[in-house]
Amino acid sequence: MLQYETIKNHFTEILKNKGINTKTQWKEKAQNYLKYDSTGKDIIRLALLIASHDTIPDTTNKGIVKLGRHGCSKYLCLEKWLSNDLKTIEHIAPQTNKDNMWDEALYDINIETYQAIGNLTLLPQDLNSSAGNKGWKEKLLYYQSVAEKDPAKIDDIKRRAAALEIDLNPDTIQLLKGSHFINEHLSSVSSMSADDVWNKELVDNRTDAILDIIWNKVSTWIFN
Repeated sequence: MLQYETIKNHFTEILKNKGINTKTQWKEKAQNYLKYDSTGKDIIRLALLIASHDTIPDTTNKGIVKLGRHGCSKYLCLEKWLSNDLKTIEHIAPQTNKDNMWDEALYDINIETYQAIGNLTLLPQDLNSSAGNKGWKEKLLYYQSVAEKDPAKIDDIKRRAAALEIDLNPDTIQLLKGSHFINEHLSSVSSMSADDVWNKELVDNRTDAILDIIWNKVSTWIFN
């Protein structure tokens, strides 16, 4: 059985061989390679779970996460890894900019910001399919529905949808009302409003914050 120090030294050597000794060096590479289409899906899921563990919304920066108190949001455990609530990776701005509903800068073919980890979250399969290739206002309502802990308030979300002339999938609404999903990781997004904008600047800022969190947690496992 491999000892902890042996495993740690192995990963330290791999990182050094790739020119990674510091947070700055790692972030430069992660910004380019920790993306949906560049990294294995299991790595992306793990990164999103790490970024959700003991983190909270940054109330001074909409859509951004920051470290919270120890134990406030438990995601680094086998239960969460196996949970059907966190099975699929969801693009907030979808992979296809149908009808140009999203910021075109997200889809620059030289950068593909829409594939960045700041544009990704985790959803149950059924809800991932329902949210799909929708616009920001409709997707936000789905995220708010998942994040809502009071099933009675789902009806209020339906009324808001009607006011915005959005027809939410009725089967999905019934699913939401009858279920309690793991949802703390969605709070930074669900706390936004329909008047807020999901654009390249926000995704870049989310990516930067998420990479900081991942490095600050994982580097202590390897370098300390």
